[in-house]
Amino acid sequence: MITFFKKHLWIVSALLAGIIFFIASWIGGTNPFTGGMIISGDLMTQYLSFFQYFRHVVFGGFSDFSYSFSNGLGGNTAGNWGYYLTSPFNLIALLFPANEMTLALYTIIVTKVMLAAGAFTYMLNKLNPIKQELMVAMSLCYALSSYVICYSGNIMWLDSIALLPLVLIGLTKICHGKFSILYVASLAVLIIANYYTAYMVCLFLIGYFLYQAYLNFSTWKLFFKQTFIFALSSITAALLTAFIEIPTFLNLIENKLSVQSYYSPISHLQLWLDIPANLFFQGAFNVYIPLIYTGSLTLILAILYFFNKKFSLKNRIATFLILLFTCSGLLTTKLYFIWHAGQAPNSYPYRFAFLINFIIVYIACLQLKKNTLNKKQVIICSTLTALLFIVGSYSRISLYKRWGVSFNFEELIASLVVLIIVILTYTLYSLKKIRPLILSSLIILELFANASYLFATNKGAVVITTTKPAPANYSSYTKSTQKLINALPASAKDERLEKSFVLDQDRGEAYTFNYRGATVFSSNNNSNVSILYSQLGLQGLYYFYFYNTGTQVTDALFGIKTYLVSTLPTDSIAQYGNYGLRNDLKNKTIIYQDKYHTAYSSKVFPLAFSGQLPTNTILRGRYGALLNQTLAINALTGSNYTYFGKAIKAKLTAKTASIKSDSDYSYLSRKDSKAIILTATYQAKPNSTGYIMLDQNLMKLINRDGSVDKLTLNGQNFTSMQFANQPIGVTVPKSGTVSLKIYFKPSITQFKLMNPNLYLLNEQNLQKVIKKANQNKMQLTTLRGNKIDGTVTIKKGQSLVTTIPYSWGWKAKVDGKIVPISKSFGIFMALKLSPGTHNVEFTHTMPGLKLGLLITLIGLIIFVFEIIYFKKKQ
Repeated sequence: MITFFKKHLWIVSALLAGIIFFIASWIGGTNPFTGGMIISGDLMTQYLSFFQYFRHVVFGGFSDFSYSFSNGLGGNTAGNWGYYLTSPFNLIALLFPANEMTLALYTIIVTKVMLAAGAFTYMLNKLNPIKQELMVAMSLCYALSSYVICYSGNIMWLDSIALLPLVLIGLTKICHGKFSILYVASLAVLIIANYYTAYMVCLFLIGYFLYQAYLNFSTWKLFFKQTFIFALSSITAALLTAFIEIPTFLNLIENKLSVQSYYSPISHLQLWLDIPANLFFQGAFNVYIPLIYTGSLTLILAILYFFNKKFSLKNRIATFLILLFTCSGLLTTKLYFIWHAGQAPNSYPYRFAFLINFIIVYIACLQLKKNTLNKKQVIICSTLTALLFIVGSYSRISLYKRWGVSFNFEELIASLVVLIIVILTYTLYSLKKIRPLILSSLIILELFANASYLFATNKGAVVITTTKPAPANYSSYTKSTQKLINALPASAKDERLEKSFVLDQDRGEAYTFNYRGATVFSSNNNSNVSILYSQLGLQGLYYFYFYNTGTQVTDALFGIKTYLVSTLPTDSIAQYGNYGLRNDLKNKTIIYQDKYHTAYSSKVFPLAFSGQLPTNTILRGRYGALLNQTLAINALTGSNYTYFGKAIKAKLTAKTASIKSDSDYSYLSRKDSKAIILTATYQAKPNSTGYIMLDQNLMKLINRDGSVDKLTLNGQNFTSMQFANQPIGVTVPKSGTVSLKIYFKPSITQFKLMNPNLYLLNEQNLQKVIKKANQNKMQLTTLRGNKIDGTVTIKKGQSLVTTIPYSWGWKAKVDGKIVPISKSFGIFMALKLSPGTHNVEFTHTMPGLKLGLLITLIGLIIFVFEIIYFKKKQ
């Protein structure tokens, strides 16, 4: 057995990495197998639901492969496949039941971490063999870096980390003038797994090729041969991925790449002062600076390398240049964007830092190959390390001050103690006083302690937090909610369904429970829908749409036939969120009710009907949400109704604050040390339905981030998000009195508040326009992700209009003939038709899929010919 493991040392590295990750996450409370919760990245808020969609498609839901009505109001899914779902490791998810998806994703994460360690050992054994114990330790430094620990929840980024060492084995062979099957195959899998980090790897490969070609340079003839094989092999790998990358690229052009996301210039002077804070033990002090901790000894060895005269000056200069190239994204804002494919990352900055980690560990391994530690090296290395630690300590203290959190000096002392122990141990090893096993054990212990600390302190959750959330019971929530959805009558799900509650901010639960929804969170979404949402007083920003502040008018507009509400308060279940307040539905038909949930059914617009074709966009105003809702619903139906009455102004009172108001705003100023509690009182028609327009600055998804501790409406708590001025639904009680209370945080002394006016709904006019739309509805015979068909009667001046978002890939046939698709509001599919009754068919195919499959087939043929040709020649 011992002989087997020595011969297959990569297995030892893989097993150790898995064991350390499992135990450290157990200690840190983020291991779902031991009752914890994964909090890193967007795993709970996005990826869980994407994997549920993955299972749904693989297990028979093929009609949703290219376009899904669970993707918000509906959307192309190619970008989601290319970014999140095409990793071969994702097949592991199929082995778990739907309600145990947290276990499945954790298993995938651990598998990738293990492969990263095993692959790095395999690479070292091939390219730079050192002592076996140290080979294992260095591999763990790579696989258990702070980047991996903190971003482990960003599951799709880990494939590049796991496969990079294998790619570089093949590339090194190419740099010796030989063709490598491993290079082409592993690079192709890496690109398929995640195009985003694959782009970063491809940039790095160019630099690494030039680095190796320079070190192995003998003749120009050999260099041109190396370059030719490198280019040919890289192109072949790209061709093999065309079946997924071309559809993904087309989806990105249509959506994400057509929008310039907001960013602010990077202060690189401050950045370089802050970086040392993340270099030492507890090495993810702040996730807003590069996560480049790979162990204290790795840093020391990397510094020593550049002063080790056993390496030629040529080698050291070349190695410095490849290090500088890999770190170039830290030098200027433009280079930072180049490394991120021209798009500013939304949270999780410096996503290419895993490449910096790789090159640092790689350099450390070079130093271990020709290990020396003379007096001069000791002085230089000790001085540089001390300076880095001093700067890092200063940065840690200043970072805490910036965040307004008390500094923990125990953390700083622990980092210093670990650093001193590592330096002393390495010195003894260099003097041959101790064996490699002792040094390796110390490295592994440090990595284990660091991982446990990072898991326990939520560093992967982006922000510095002082408390750890209780684990969400995903399994029981999924079971109970699926049971709830299943209990609804079939008619409740023939259009769109929404609900006021989610688990852990997961805005993709329509994927999880396989219904047509209006809420989603994906980086590949159509941002025009987000803009429309915000104009209508719904929550929308760049990548997500959140239908938590809908009104009866938006319900009608988008065909939200069924709405589920819960009486469970937010966090009555760990990480449970009960958002918005739909008390405006109290007089609607109840189609299901249990102890905690009520399902309301409303008469709404059909998803497709004969109406008017508005091409203009909706105007946004200060109080424009309700006005925009009126404009939108009238524009589609050719109506001129009014759906909301005149503003009913609130009587504002606050014992601890003075209040001054004008026509638009009220200004609060605290009078004493007590927190402001503002009460807004309204007198309105009893039993009527209305909406209070609330200032977006009051609303926060997580109240600790905002100005308000609590919001209540007639004694009922509610919360929302801060991305739009939004209407909050209310049914006026028999007394005619409505009371809104805003509990400000004690730190708030002044506040400018948009006047929270109440607008009553004209339900008669709304029912008239709904009846009008339904009289003209398209009689659907098929409604699924890739096909919609039915019959519709068009009158003079009318068009077929829908609330189904258009995306590339849709084609329309009318009476068997292809017709061009128009768009209403620049978003939704519509058809300009002649008067009469028509058979209409919409079909969707993933754009670029056929072309991609053809190119992949060509790439596969080329790859086979390359194998045959180079095998004969070599």
